[in-house]
Amino acid sequence: MLSVGNESLHVLSVPDLRLIVALTPPLPLDLRRVVWSRDGSKLWAMGVAGRIFEWDLAVLQGEMKRLGMEWQR
Repeated sequence: MLSVGNESLHVLSVPDLRLIVALTPPLPLDLRRVVWSRDGSKLWAMGVAGRIFEWDLAVLQGEMKRLGMEWQR
């Protein structure tokens, strides 16, 4: 599940709505649309000014696991 904070996107677990990760784009994002890849490994956020941000969650999860901060899907 996804929620939008003031300056970040929050990926939440279901059903307990626990924060898994907060994704902060490098530039301000006036959010227009959010799209998940079919397999859930990528997330794209599109802003009204035409900016598109992509997060590769599989890579991010691997880096977090390496640091001992793994999350469960």
